[in-house]
Amino acid sequence: MIRLLFGFILGLVAGIVSGVMLAPTSGREAREQLKKALEQPAAAEEAGEEGTPTPRSFWQTLRQRLTEAAQAAGEAAREAEDEMRVRHKELVKRDEK
Repeated sequence: MIRLLFGFILGLVAGIVSGVMLAPTSGREAREQLKKALEQPAAAEEAGEEGTPTPRSFWQTLRQRLTEAAQAAGEAAREAEDEMRVRHKELVKRDEK
């Protein structure tokens, strides 16, 4: 029961932190943009094309960032594995002497 509660709280905290980190604008700015979009539908479409992130561009940007992060993690893992192999060989040679 305690593990379940701990897991729930940990997941909640992780979700809040990731939501805050990925939010393109603050809540106040987002509400202002929504009000403007409701008042002027044509202007909102033009703004979406020029500067305001659209849902599609948001997901594309997110996907690109995740891809870059995965590539960087893969490179770091390969480098760490290479370093560990070199270190292992050094220790084996030292132990043989």
